[in-house]
Amino acid sequence: MAELDDAHARLDASYQTALAPAASELEAIRQKWRRWWALSAVVALVLFALMLAEPVSLLHYGIPVGVAALVAYLIMVGKYRNAVRQQLMPPICAAIGNITHEVGGAFPTGRFARSQVIPSAGNDSVIDDVFDGTWRGVGFRMADANLKSEVGSTRSSSSSSFGSRRSTTTKRHFRRLMFAIETPSHVEPAILMRGRRPWWMVWASRPAVRQLKRVEIEHPAFNEHLELWSSNPVRAVDVVTPDFADTMAHLAGTAGRRKLDAAFSQDLFLLALPRRGDAFKSGSLFRSNTNLRQDAHALLDEVMTAHRLIDLLLDGACEAPAQDSASSSRPSDSSRPSDSSTS
Repeated sequence: MAELDDAHARLDASYQTALAPAASELEAIRQKWRRWWALSAVVALVLFALMLAEPVSLLHYGIPVGVAALVAYLIMVGKYRNAVRQQLMPPICAAIGNITHEVGGAFPTGRFARSQVIPSAGNDSVIDDVFDGTWRGVGFRMADANLKSEVGSTRSSSSSSFGSRRSTTTKRHFRRLMFAIETPSHVEPAILMRGRRPWWMVWASRPAVRQLKRVEIEHPAFNEHLELWSSNPVRAVDVVTPDFADTMAHLAGTAGRRKLDAAFSQDLFLLALPRRGDAFKSGSLFRSNTNLRQDAHALLDEVMTAHRLIDLLLDGACEAPAQDSASSSRPSDSSRPSDSSTS
């Protein structure tokens, strides 16, 4: 992909003006938070040493002190990684071109749920990094999402002076990368690609597919990782071309046991891609910023996953039928994924 190489070259060209000054600034921030963490660790160790003399105190106060030290560490790591993200994202977006980045922007999670890509959009979800861009005239949005719901609460009595307490149960529906990409033409029948998960992953079970028929295609790699469902099997085979099936199978393989789920929903291609860890995480309190340049290139590769998917959509998948000229027009601006509702 020549455009990807060009983006890497532009990022390298901006190193002295953008990344090098950022590396020096981030190193100063890292050293500050490391000093705070070292101080917190020393205080925690001293408290533990004092508590060892009294087992009762260790039981009552040791766990809270340990938890407090862990929370302090996580807060420091989060603040530092946010600082890294603020420094890296502008030059990365500039190198790619026609793309913006924000934290906590709107994203059409409700559309994913209605298309059966995810079980639910959740009522306690967190949308982190959101990228809004255009590639070869096609609009897209990409987000790092943690979709979850509070599914119930229980009240328990307590003998302490605090009285009864209410606890809630959280159910996670999806975590990590989500893509909403305009299709070059409307794909009218519903088409769903559902990842094959091991039978023993009962905790990650999903609702049964509704109102769609199973479609068999002659593509061993795709069939190993994914199932194809559609209300129009003939059209589904036309849309999911061999090249597109190759890419979907590869992406499903990188997603681990959870696989991926995707759908064509009229004017949008929707993809939920599980990944381990934070997809756009960079930087560490305990690692020097000498690798900041490599981190930036790795982030650029991650962001441009959407561009590779668009190339496939334009070069084969979801071509409009010749007899259906009305459905071959580009989606109007009102249907752009960035204008969709988050619910």
